[in-house]
Amino acid sequence: MKWSTTASMVVPVSLTGAAQIFTAVDSLNANGSTVLDNAMDLAQTYFLGPTSPMDPSLSCQENILIVVSDGFWVDTTASATAAALYANHGIKTFTVGFQTTGNANYVTLSQAGGTYPDSPLYADNEAGLLAVLSQYIQQIISSQLTFSAPTIIPSAADDESILQSTFMYTAEHQW
Repeated sequence: MKWSTTASMVVPVSLTGAAQIFTAVDSLNANGSTVLDNAMDLAQTYFLGPTSPMDPSLSCQENILIVVSDGFWVDTTASATAAALYANHGIKTFTVGFQTTGNANYVTLSQAGGTYPDSPLYADNEAGLLAVLSQYIQQIISSQLTFSAPTIIPSAADDESILQSTFMYTAEHQW
């Protein structure tokens, strides 16, 4: 998605979306006039609309937004939209400041989207941006799983089997 005074979807969630993002990002230009309200409204419409990537039959599906911006943005309703998406649908909003030292908007949006203090993060160059995005993705993938050490079951040694338990983490819940 890109936004300034309007917002538009650049690459929707799809099986080929990750590959398309690299090409699409190279074609984007910063031009100021950042009105995040429009982008958050479009994101909400996308997540809750008929082409939503959310699958209600998958209880373990993580749905997130990662907002990357290069400066200050207008936030009349953006934080309220992030808060509603998080409270009502579990959609988290992460923020990344690119080539900026940030401002209060990054923290406010992260708090509303349920990701503060892990978010916001900042990057000064392309390599830093890739590292920050990778960090968020790794955090999202592992956020609700806890692992035990792999164990080789003696009776299964001939079958080359290894047991590794995985549990869904729930705060203040006894297993």
